[in-house]
Amino acid sequence: MGCQGFYSSTHYEKMMLALRLQNDAEIKRQLDDVFQTIREQKLTAETIYVMVIGLVSLCLSYIVARGYEVGTVLGADFSPDLEMKRHENLDGMYVWLEEIFRKTLKINDETKKLSRSQQIYEETKLHIEQNYQNPNLNVEEITKLAFIHGSYLRKIFNREANMSISDYITYVRMQRAKELIRMKCANISTISEMVGYNDPGYFSKCFKKFYGHTPSEYVNYIGN
Repeated sequence: MGCQGFYSSTHYEKMMLALRLQNDAEIKRQLDDVFQTIREQKLTAETIYVMVIGLVSLCLSYIVARGYEVGTVLGADFSPDLEMKRHENLDGMYVWLEEIFRKTLKINDETKKLSRSQQIYEETKLHIEQNYQNPNLNVEEITKLAFIHGSYLRKIFNREANMSISDYITYVRMQRAKELIRMKCANISTISEMVGYNDPGYFSKCFKKFYGHTPSEYVNYIGN
């Protein structure tokens, strides 16, 4: 069973409902089901990565929807990609996810809420992090979903992130691309599609501009 088919409907809805109801026992049951599936089906590293990031994104969506900053709830230095590198085995990954859900459940009225502009920024950032695979992702598409004027959204994002929305989209795509290359889960052409680039040649140019070397050069570097 593919990771998208497994995670996209029933389990997603059950996990989100459990978060809303503050039902930690149900969350644990769903996490157990996920990891049982991973072990029984001997899923690839790429599939496991997508599934785990999906579970983390669920918590991030819940936190932002409640009007809180992710860093306030999960820690100022929280980074899913960096954390996953520290938990290469399934047992460590399970404990890490369990802790993320535990912290998410601890949100209460005493936790400092975001201002409206900060919430718009966090929602925009989260939308990018969850939809960077879409080659049509741009400011116009985001403003339609957020029901907000493009110039206002750009102003808020530039102020909060100290970079433009377009630059952040590129940043997220390059970070994901580098991680996928390190995992050796697919060829460069496939990875370019996975991070939102239809043209592998253009992806290579963007990668070199961002990191100073091409994807192929990076593959050779980590292979030595």
